[in-house]
Amino acid sequence: ENNSGKHLKKELGVFSGISLVAGMTIGSGIYYLGSYVLERVNMSMGMALVCWIVGGIVSILGGLCFAELGAEMPVTGGMTTYLAKAYHPLAGFKGFSGFLLTASGSIASLALAAVTPFQEEFAFSEPVTKAIAIGLIVLFTIINLRGIKTAAAIQNISMVLRLVPLVLVIVLGVF
Repeated sequence: ENNSGKHLKKELGVFSGISLVAGMTIGSGIYYLGSYVLERVNMSMGMALVCWIVGGIVSILGGLCFAELGAEMPVTGGMTTYLAKAYHPLAGFKGFSGFLLTASGSIASLALAAVTPFQEEFAFSEPVTKAIAIGLIVLFTIINLRGIKTAAAIQNISMVLRLVPLVLVIVLGVF
């Protein structure tokens, strides 16, 4: 039951739910940030692996916290609602402003991460690269505004396409 007493429709299936969570974990950043992690640990593969493992554990713990909160308080609003109920409505507003400020920065950096690998290949200038990244943000916003089923279908396809290179890296890395 949500805050207004109405029930939310269950629109996502198991695969779409897993795809959504996995897609947030295995996004463009995992391909884009690898070089930054290696750079920060002076090209130490072992230390980079430790960093990724620690980051993964922290992410899983954060996800488990939200899963527990969602099971305990099945209301709409997510972090904003949880912070407002636990501490004060102002804390909930901080959650909302965090969404506006922090999440938008993450979205912008991921859009740039998706376009940057093509910058040299197609000789894009910096303004063109940024314009394409902005176009991607607008495109995905439109897709999400069309509804959960359309967004879930795109997410499912995208997730499968992201898993292919990851599986190839793992399999080829073994050999």
